[in-house]
Amino acid sequence: MAEIWGLYEGLCLARNLGITRLEVQVDSEALVKAIQGSNVGGNMYWNIMKKIQELLNLDWEIRLTHIYRDANRCTDILANMGSNLAANKIIYEEPPLEVRQVLSMILGVFPYPV
Repeated sequence: MAEIWGLYEGLCLARNLGITRLEVQVDSEALVKAIQGSNVGGNMYWNIMKKIQELLNLDWEIRLTHIYRDANRCTDILANMGSNLAANKIIYEEPPLEVRQVLSMILGVFPYPV
């Protein structure tokens, strides 16, 4: 499941960047429930779920919430962009154009020019 690996990689990146407070919004309700319920024993993704829980239990403040897919358009755009990059990682200093356009539509205004 791509959401599990995306969550794990995102948490690792945030931790490596020294972030101490983080809100993570996930559009997979099953994933949020599995992690928050600490019930990873029967899951076929047990190893990665265990690693996620270990990251969540470190000395930082993380809020994990479920959001509906239509509210997660920016993440979908970034995921599609990432799937075209093969194994390369990109860290953006500011949102890419596609994300800025969606944010402009949602918020009505955005600090970066579109």
